[in-house]
Amino acid sequence: MFKDIVYAESLLHQQIERLKQHKKLLSTKLEADKNQKPISCKIRRPKKDAAHDLVPKIRERLMLKGYLGYYAHTGNINNSVIRDAIKKVQKTNFLSQTGEFDTKTCEALNEPILEDLKLIEINLDRLEKIKDDAQNTKKLIFVNVAQYHLFALKQGSVELEMDVIIGKKSRRTIIGNDYLHTVVVNPTWTIPKQILLEDKLKIFTQDPGYLERKNYVIFDEDRNKISPDEIDWDDVEDNPLTYRFRQNPGDNNVLGGFKFLLDNKQAIYMHDTNAKKLFKKTVRTFSSGCIRLKDPESMAEWLLKDYGDIECPVNTDGGSKYPVTCVKEMIGDYQAEKRQKFLKLTEKVPVILGYITYWIGDDGLAYKSNDPYSRDNALLQLSLSQLIDDDVS
Repeated sequence: MFKDIVYAESLLHQQIERLKQHKKLLSTKLEADKNQKPISCKIRRPKKDAAHDLVPKIRERLMLKGYLGYYAHTGNINNSVIRDAIKKVQKTNFLSQTGEFDTKTCEALNEPILEDLKLIEINLDRLEKIKDDAQNTKKLIFVNVAQYHLFALKQGSVELEMDVIIGKKSRRTIIGNDYLHTVVVNPTWTIPKQILLEDKLKIFTQDPGYLERKNYVIFDEDRNKISPDEIDWDDVEDNPLTYRFRQNPGDNNVLGGFKFLLDNKQAIYMHDTNAKKLFKKTVRTFSSGCIRLKDPESMAEWLLKDYGDIECPVNTDGGSKYPVTCVKEMIGDYQAEKRQKFLKLTEKVPVILGYITYWIGDDGLAYKSNDPYSRDNALLQLSLSQLIDDDVS
């Protein structure tokens, strides 16, 4: 448990209260939900601005689930009111927001309220545990791994938030507590053994020019720099730790312009990325376990303005220790140097890597992730069976 002083819990407390209120609301709709027949997901989709027999059923379901206000729309025309409500369904279920009533949207809208209620219970339990871990910290980074989003808090208030990319299912991001201790500008990247063998080795052998184009340097076991032509690639596969493949800073570097070091022994950290286009995806499980940040420069500024041991005048006006303009200029200078720079924080910042699959947004909508690591499945089945047993008895 974190043992610093002060307050970084209000976001989590707020979320707990929102979930409790949403649970009360859904409980009042449980009987009506049981009496509604599911919408057929195999029927022909309603076309834009056209009449369709399915529209009244879709509207009824949208209203019950809170995506459409009562009396907001009548008739059987698939107009913009219906399509906008469908986009809300897609947004909150991490689907592409097309406004079309496709199969995945239909399945999401058909999910029973009973399931929502149990998901709320599962996530309330997770939040209560996170809340206890966070309550004694003055600065905190909370990563909701399950919904690909990060919050940076100071004394409980969100000062910065951004989308993130997490580890794929085969190389999961760890869930738990950690500390962030160092900001690295212009990081190098040394390829880990698993990534070397499973991802990179085939590329290196099939495309000899790849290493030079992507700004890699190679070292042997005596730390001597060697050429790709000197390597026995079969030996690399048999003895991958004999060689070290390091990618120097630059536009091609997979870590981008920033790396944020954590205390864990699994070499999991947060970093920038040179594959920015992946942030356009709604489901973002692409990394090998590390957390990629959409706006890493803002994260560096947020950390260093309070905890940087840097050559900036101390801010006497309160708030941040250093003026943000000075921190920005300093980071810009380091970026221009194109060489790796380690900036150790004067205080470690607690990081919680949480897994909250059901989250009430500021817009009042319930966001349900696709449970990327399938952590809900067993709990959900157990909870549903208990609820059904209780209902029967």
